[in-house]
Amino acid sequence: MFSPVAAYPAARAFLTEGAARGLVPRQFDIRNAFVQSYLKERINVRLPKEWSEDGNEHVVRLVRALYGLRVSPVTWYRTFSAYLVDKLGWEQNVKEPGTFRRKLRDGSHAPMLVYVDDCMLLASNASEADSLVKEILDHFDGQFVPPVTTVGTQVEMDFLGLQVQYNHARRTMKILATKA
Repeated sequence: MFSPVAAYPAARAFLTEGAARGLVPRQFDIRNAFVQSYLKERINVRLPKEWSEDGNEHVVRLVRALYGLRVSPVTWYRTFSAYLVDKLGWEQNVKEPGTFRRKLRDGSHAPMLVYVDDCMLLASNASEADSLVKEILDHFDGQFVPPVTTVGTQVEMDFLGLQVQYNHARRTMKILATKA
């Protein structure tokens, strides 16, 4: 099983669109993402004898996804995308399932890119971007990922191994894919 994630070409197009439209980027990470999703499948695990007080092996049913289970990535993706779409009003891109967008009060759209538990969204201003991130992080335990450096209007960040240099005022972006 796999979890739909945004492809690198989509990430580059996403970042380029943000620069061209002069959007403000916000990056955030969901902590222990898999554990925040509940399993629909019935999965039983045998615990080691060392974990038992009576020295016997016990079998328990998992309720939440764990890292290392084959179903965990897709279970997390279903949980996260369902919440975004059903509760917060985001629209999922059919052709690129790792990308979403949400219509804002001013009529513009805020795009968001999701790669498992790493997310970046773009909004027309900083307060709108911060509000959208807060709305998601109020439900899922996570953290805002600050830029690596900020000098004036120049922001440098690392996203999915891409080194991104973004100048909001000039609407320019330089993407270095040396790590990716």
